[in-house]
Amino acid sequence: MNKSNQKHTLLVGALLLFALSGLSLIHLAGGIGNFIRVIVEIDYRVLVAMVFLLLADIVRGVRLVALSKSMNKRVGLLWAVVSRLVGRFFGILTPAYSGSTPARAAVIAAETGMHAGTAFGLATLESLFDTFLPITITLILTIPLLPRTWLPFLTSLFLGVMWIGGIAWAKTEKFTRFIERRFRGKSYTCYLLRQRDLFLESLSSIVKDRFIVVVGGTLTLMAHLLETFSIMILSPTPLTPLDWNVLWNLWRSFLALEISNVMVMSPTPGGALFFEYGLAGVLDPETLIGWRITYILFSLIPGFLLILITGRMRKYLEHVVEEEVRACDRG
Repeated sequence: MNKSNQKHTLLVGALLLFALSGLSLIHLAGGIGNFIRVIVEIDYRVLVAMVFLLLADIVRGVRLVALSKSMNKRVGLLWAVVSRLVGRFFGILTPAYSGSTPARAAVIAAETGMHAGTAFGLATLESLFDTFLPITITLILTIPLLPRTWLPFLTSLFLGVMWIGGIAWAKTEKFTRFIERRFRGKSYTCYLLRQRDLFLESLSSIVKDRFIVVVGGTLTLMAHLLETFSIMILSPTPLTPLDWNVLWNLWRSFLALEISNVMVMSPTPGGALFFEYGLAGVLDPETLIGWRITYILFSLIPGFLLILITGRMRKYLEHVVEEEVRACDRG
């Protein structure tokens, strides 16, 4: 994708995100008047919630460092966190959060000199941790709440089947033949299949390492707990220590977070429309509005970072792809 097309895609994504999410939240709030009232009453809590989201991404950065070491690679904590923030920015502005993984891989490759295919495999492994946990939890915990949670339930079921089926298909000869038919031309076909092989190799190495699976899963849960606190802070329910309200709010916020992580992978930018109505069966309108606004703002802040690093990432990856295509031609 060239620079002009990329800007156009992100602009369209931003417009759809704000339009669909805005209209959904106004409807769920019961009118624009109530919507404005809720925004005014949220005040400083949005900033506190964003701090917890940042802490969660730092924990995910530690997880990326651990994953890279298991592959005998090295990713520094700073750029691991930057890759998370950049991934959020591209993810929320693209359908099905599809821009997140390539963006994170670009940062990892550009700043560490890691092979592009290996970086993409590493970023995808991160996505496995961030995807299967929310899908599993949402799928199980929304069943008792049916039919009001039918949307997140069906979405999590669909995504789970797609992920498992996609990985299984990528290992078959049918996938290879599909790539050869779909992308005609020896060079490009060779390049795509090489990236597939590198990803599967990375996936295999991680799955066989039980220590990394345990560490990665534990750090993922820690990150989710921190994000759960960000939703709790936005709730109008009084937070009295050791009170039933706190325990209920914690449970509700945790479920809402997992549903959020599933619904953001819906086919609209940032999961707009699906995100809001998917959470409507779990959160009250005030908390839902506060959480959605916090989520969008925190995801867009990394745009400032992109001014400094996007050009460097693009040039590096274009060079890597050109070199690999030439290598395929020679081979």
